[in-house]
Amino acid sequence: LLSIPLIWVVGIDMFATEEIPRLFVFVDLPEGSKIELTDRVIRQVEGIVSELPDDELVNYVANAGLQQRDEEWFFRPSVGQLIVELTNKKRRKRSIDEIITDLRARIRTIPGIKALEFKVFENGPPTGAPVEVRVRGDYLDELVEVVELVKEELRKMPGVFDVRDDFVPGKKELQIFVDKEKAALVGLTVAQVASTVRYAFDGGVATEIRDGEDEIAVRVKYRESSRQNVADVEDMRIATPVGKLVVLKDVARLEMKQGYATIKHDDLKRAITVKADVDSRKTSALKVNRELARRFVEIAKRHPGYDLAFRGQFEEFKGAFSQLGQLFAVGLMIMYIILVAQFKSAIQPLIIFMAIIWAFWGAMIGLLFIGSPFNINNMYGLVALAGVAVNDSLVLISFVNEAREKGMRRWRSILTAGRLRLRPILLTTITTVFGLLPMAIGVGGRSEIWSPLANVMVWGLSVGTLLTLFLVPCLYAILGDIKRFVLRKRFFDNDRGLMAQVRRAFDLVNGANGKRLEKTGVVD
Repeated sequence: LLSIPLIWVVGIDMFATEEIPRLFVFVDLPEGSKIELTDRVIRQVEGIVSELPDDELVNYVANAGLQQRDEEWFFRPSVGQLIVELTNKKRRKRSIDEIITDLRARIRTIPGIKALEFKVFENGPPTGAPVEVRVRGDYLDELVEVVELVKEELRKMPGVFDVRDDFVPGKKELQIFVDKEKAALVGLTVAQVASTVRYAFDGGVATEIRDGEDEIAVRVKYRESSRQNVADVEDMRIATPVGKLVVLKDVARLEMKQGYATIKHDDLKRAITVKADVDSRKTSALKVNRELARRFVEIAKRHPGYDLAFRGQFEEFKGAFSQLGQLFAVGLMIMYIILVAQFKSAIQPLIIFMAIIWAFWGAMIGLLFIGSPFNINNMYGLVALAGVAVNDSLVLISFVNEAREKGMRRWRSILTAGRLRLRPILLTTITTVFGLLPMAIGVGGRSEIWSPLANVMVWGLSVGTLLTLFLVPCLYAILGDIKRFVLRKRFFDNDRGLMAQVRRAFDLVNGANGKRLEKTGVVD
């Protein structure tokens, strides 16, 4: 627990990944755009990408009408993508983030692009965007307003870019709002009006004719010339139950509105997902998610019934951190039970566990030294480090206890254990550290995943072993002093101690025997 605050000192980067020199460029045009327009825009993006220098660009593949995203593939005329293959980072002067920043600034100058997104290939399972939240609510129109407020708050945060959402407006549609009172006056219901409009445009089967063994349905609907514009719909005649004809615009109101391509749900609520990328040089995804949750409190007050559900890297990190923490706690508990059974003491295992804290301090110092933030991969290293770090203190305590059982005095047994176990402990640590050192310093190539994990082990073992050799004997001696002090107080130093009660019992027995001797006349 004492080492946990050091995590916030080194910073948190939820998932460390290796750079794969390949990226997606996703381009969205306004819904309803034709494939020819999308193709022209994608060709302009191709031209910008092709201008990258030869030491950076290998090749690229363009697709109009297709987007291959992690969650699903989209086939629409208004979308397109480029898959760009870059050279290895050793051959490039610029990092992949710098290349993306350059491309983003140049591609945004192309007119007609509604949304632009860059997606870097990552190893391991997909974890989603650094910032990914689902805004949930009941009414879609108000939900769109809340989403715009959330996106506005994200744009205000430093280091946040490419803010977008997955709401896809559909094509424009003609919506008919039936006035129930006016319709009722002429004997019509909403269902009857809707049925008439549907038969006029989609048609209805009036009868069937037989052609040999085949039955052919006869579908009746308006002529194509009678359903070309809004006026044709407004002038549509609807038959009432009494046989009269009523013009549609007399009982209904027609409006041209934007439709919805898809309506997504989360936990039985309508939901729109908002995503954003984060510049790790300015901030972290964890800070942005926490700040967004804090700012959304004010938005929720103005729009009650709407909430946020965090997804993406933030949710993955919380789940992994929680599960790993639970397993770590269970492992410590099992270790403690085994050590209590072995040493027949509830205190000595706690001295052994102090080595874990010292090792964690060393691990955090190592992350500070190499400038690497804490992430889920480093946590795997800490869990492994906890199992290794206790070995040195376990060896020392076991040797002291064995010496005490043979009759050696406390201080003599502590000094003897330190002298005899020093070489084995140092050799064990040195062999482990030197085995991990090539991975830690990046001999043959530095890995963004394995190098910090190896540094956690190297620094944790080094600092933990050094502190164990000095502090475990001290803690053992202090524990012995405390135990002697408590026993002295309990048995000797107060009037209610056990030895005081024994003396009083002897005094009572001696007094009773003296009185008995006086009665019988026996005198010394």
